Amino acid sequence: MTLSIWLLLHATLGTYLLVRPIAVAAISLLACTGSVTVFLGVLRRLGQQTRAVHTR
Repeated sequence: MTLSIWLLLHATLGTYLLVRPIAVAAISLLACTGSVTVFLGVLRRLGQQTRAVHTR
């Protein structure tokens, strides 16, 4: 949100419309990646498997 307000006040409208969606996508991707990484780390510490093991 801070990036959006700063861009809106200091950049042209064209720049704002170009940069904002890219920044939102990058921040969202980082948040999802971090969440999954932390979740898998917690599962490993608890001794849970993160992938199915098929034995025949």
